[in-house]
Amino acid sequence: EQLSVIIPVPVQILLNGGDRYLAANLATFRALVVGPNDINAETVKALGSIHRAAAYMNPAHEDNYYISQAIISWNGQADADIYVQERATLARPWDSMPPYFAGIDKYTFKKDPVGGAKSMEIAAQRPDMGNRQFYLDIAAKWYEKNDDPRLALEHVLGMQKNTRDKDMKIFLGKRVARIEATIKIHDALIAYKQKFDKPATKLSDLVEVGLLEAVPTDPMGQIFSLKQDGSVALINPSRPTPNK
Repeated sequence: EQLSVIIPVPVQILLNGGDRYLAANLATFRALVVGPNDINAETVKALGSIHRAAAYMNPAHEDNYYISQAIISWNGQADADIYVQERATLARPWDSMPPYFAGIDKYTFKKDPVGGAKSMEIAAQRPDMGNRQFYLDIAAKWYEKNDDPRLALEHVLGMQKNTRDKDMKIFLGKRVARIEATIKIHDALIAYKQKFDKPATKLSDLVEVGLLEAVPTDPMGQIFSLKQDGSVALINPSRPTPNK
């Protein structure tokens, strides 16, 4: 139920007669029998090393990347799981799940929306699941969460240019319009603070002093507003409370 002993990769291969694929199978089985419940910190660390070793010996091992994502990434071993998923991404060019899992890890545990979005774009290029629009949708959303809206705009424009799906092209066009509006507001906020030596408290302040002709309309049906920290927010019209 618990693990603590970490066997070096060369020893694992040697113990399996030089067969690294067999060694990867046994390492994955060793991780599988632990189970996901009541894992202590020492075992989680050992599991991270076991999954990394299995990915090194056989990066295409399907059970290894599934079990790794299911257990260690959610128990403080995101770096180890990203290694496993990126090895599987290279070794399984037909499979969308490893880049999808890598994207989840980067966005959720590493707080890296751009890295996560890039992994989702890789998943969208895979032929296996027919989920291209789903993956591109996630990538576009995560690019928008980047601190630099101009970088987000560059990425989403590239996605729009490269997609052949008409509906996705329209959808990404709306994303482009949203990011462009965000950039316009962001630049007006900077100009307001420079001119008046204080931040704007609401978007109508920018209109009143002529920095915006009007508050931009979000093409996807939400409403632009300001958070308490002065950053741009998008809120649902049915829930006009951006600070909560």
